[in-house]
Amino acid sequence: MLPPLYRLNDLTLVLDWEDTLVYTEWTPQKGLCTIKRPGLDYFLDWAVMNFGEVILFAEKEVMDVSPMIEKLDPVKHDANKQPLPRKFNYYLFKHQLGEDENGKAVKDLGQLNRDLKNVVIVDNNPEMFRLHTSNGVQIPSFDGDPKDVALLDLIPYLQDIDPACPFFAPLSLLSRCVSLCLSRARSLHPTPH
Repeated sequence: MLPPLYRLNDLTLVLDWEDTLVYTEWTPQKGLCTIKRPGLDYFLDWAVMNFGEVILFAEKEVMDVSPMIEKLDPVKHDANKQPLPRKFNYYLFKHQLGEDENGKAVKDLGQLNRDLKNVVIVDNNPEMFRLHTSNGVQIPSFDGDPKDVALLDLIPYLQDIDPACPFFAPLSLLSRCVSLCLSRARSLHPTPH
């Protein structure tokens, strides 16, 4: 699905779009409105510095999300009009989803052309990474709450991943720990609705 990784030992971070990085709602007053998760810009800047590549994997069609992606990750140029690197190295969309044995849509990390021991996926829906649960970190769904800090809380856990050693089991443990810690933090600081 993707070209070979430039540096083979780099970690690959795969990020879900809807309800992980952004929240989209429709209201009669504003129409369709997409809200960035608090801390998203900081998190992406951190991810670009700490991972060999960052991949956005949306469950929607490219035409549905590309206007929002352009705002989040615009093409920029240097003084010589050369394009600067973007935050995301690759974008994957609905038509690139795989299927499990029952024909249900899934983000099949095995199709990325990457060594799975170096791939981490962050998604609010564990069903989407059920083929590779040891590579997945479930993050609480973002519902538009301006006080949400889940992305920022995730950074210390992702920093501890060591690309020099295989981490199938430790990543699985990390995923459970992160999910538990983030859900505990959310229950300690409930947000009024």
